[in-house]
Amino acid sequence: MRWEEAKYEVQAWEKTRTPRGEFDAFKIVMTMNVPEAVKSRGPTELRTHTYYYAPDVKAIANLHTSGSARVESTLVDFNLAK
Repeated sequence: MRWEEAKYEVQAWEKTRTPRGEFDAFKIVMTMNVPEAVKSRGPTELRTHTYYYAPDVKAIANLHTSGSARVESTLVDFNLAK
């Protein structure tokens, strides 16, 4: 079984840019300690995920991660329900 510890923090209200334009967004930073090996209680790796949640489009407009499992994601299109 894997174990992880995570902490989320809303750090700012700022603009973020996507191919669909610029949005006001909450900057949410999650830090997490992840075991370096499956089923391990040994050494951990610190990973940081930074989310930009844009309430106007009800979506995460940008996501960036650090650590060995790096991910970049950007909102390219959206439709709001009526």
